[in-house]
Amino acid sequence: PDKNIWTTSLANEWARCAQGLAGSRPASQHVVGNQTIFFITPQQVPTGRKVTYANFVCTMRPGKAEPYRIRMTVGGDRLDAYQDVRSPAVGITDTKLHLNSVISDAKHGARYCTGDLKDFFLVSEMNFFQYMRVHRKYIPQEILDAYELTPDHFDSNGYAYLEIRKGMYGLKEASILAYDQLKEHLAPYGYAPVRITPGLWRHTTRRTTFTLAVDDFGIKHFSKADADHLFAALHDKYELTKDWSGTSYLGLTIEWNYAAGYVDISMPEYVPKALVKFRHQLPKSPQHAPHRWSKPVYGQKVQYATGDDSAYHDKTGTQRVQSVSGTFLYYGRAVDPTILPALNEISNSQARPTVKTGLACDLLLDYLATHPDAVIRYHASGMVLCIVADAAYLVLPDARSRCAGLFLLGDHTTTKPPATKANNGAIHVLCKTLRGVPASAAEAETGGLFLNGQEAIPLITALEEMGNAQPLRGTPLETDNSTAHDILKAQVRMKRSKAFDMRYHWLKDRIARMQFNLYWAPGKKNRAEYF
Repeated sequence: PDKNIWTTSLANEWARCAQGLAGSRPASQHVVGNQTIFFITPQQVPTGRKVTYANFVCTMRPGKAEPYRIRMTVGGDRLDAYQDVRSPAVGITDTKLHLNSVISDAKHGARYCTGDLKDFFLVSEMNFFQYMRVHRKYIPQEILDAYELTPDHFDSNGYAYLEIRKGMYGLKEASILAYDQLKEHLAPYGYAPVRITPGLWRHTTRRTTFTLAVDDFGIKHFSKADADHLFAALHDKYELTKDWSGTSYLGLTIEWNYAAGYVDISMPEYVPKALVKFRHQLPKSPQHAPHRWSKPVYGQKVQYATGDDSAYHDKTGTQRVQSVSGTFLYYGRAVDPTILPALNEISNSQARPTVKTGLACDLLLDYLATHPDAVIRYHASGMVLCIVADAAYLVLPDARSRCAGLFLLGDHTTTKPPATKANNGAIHVLCKTLRGVPASAAEAETGGLFLNGQEAIPLITALEEMGNAQPLRGTPLETDNSTAHDILKAQVRMKRSKAFDMRYHWLKDRIARMQFNLYWAPGKKNRAEYF
């Protein structure tokens, strides 16, 4: 029933990528072209050059000027890239650090807003043209007439040929082309990316910082004039939309409470949409655990691991397991870390899942249906990274062990453990399977500390590049295993632990250099134990 609306949207996309569209349309419906693609005849494709396909992505975007949205993407997998193909976009953890820096400086006037560039990829010049073909059935009659496409423009199979002269969705090099162009444009205005953290930018004299995820800006500013300065710089080259409330970024719904000193992040529509996609029926009774667990039998000297003798899934079942794992991994890392242990177990067997793996997915979906609206609250802090690490020995199939880490932001303090708000949300949660089979619980704990240390380095760097100094005596790192603590602090003689000391020597060296401040705390207070 909406055929005419979608056909018009498709014609608009062709016009936007090509040389525009006016014709018999009212002036308000004219489309300005970005000169990205040009129709050519099949004979004009250079000899030896690869020609790829086009994909049309159709979505409903209620918040956009054109809610019925179609985007033409290039099949970049069939093309050669003749330059760098990096995409220096900010990650979800660095975004959380940035949000924390805003709420922590709110008492000094810091506020948050967002911006979105229009047609960001479509205006970046290319030094080396690419080629694509599209079947005639995907070209609306309005475009055929406006561009005077004759039979000579089509091959014997009905394909029209296009020369791509600017960056376009799907091209391997599109991200770096657009990024370099933005970098060159903003440099005269005093904005530049920081040296190490991808996607983090700052001004040379103003206190403005922002994160960049492709064409989305998350901006920390201390006055409206500072934000307007950035918006004016962008407006000189790009079309953009502004959101002064700063309530939506990277799929996160952000609720600011500057006066009370906290911010909440959530993804309220994510789980319901995913449950519809998987056609998952709501559980008959509430499910409060994301994965099955074995009740410990105290006093029993040996507790045996459970095996999995169930049949393997067919191709359809395997794809469903992999889809569940992939769909909720971002959600777990973003706002609901309680599901990470379940995802860890599912992902360990997703290459060849069994019926038991499928049941684990169903249990996880039941839990998410019961608790669909996870919220993480961040309180203002001194922006000091604190890490709580733990490991579980031989709890996974094939005698594997799982390690975990809770990354929190606290204040500058000399107490152990550091003074952090008990209800402050984690900016990152590590939940991984250790490679290899550790020979002891102490080795598993040491391996967990090693992985947490590696994970912390880019976060420490990002915090310092945001202007948040970290403790001179090192980032607080907590363990509840005294043997691992003494080995890494060189407080015991090395005997049987020499073998894994070689593997994890990096962390021992960093502790000696006071990049980490390792300390022991009782296990009953270890906040990473659940993970």
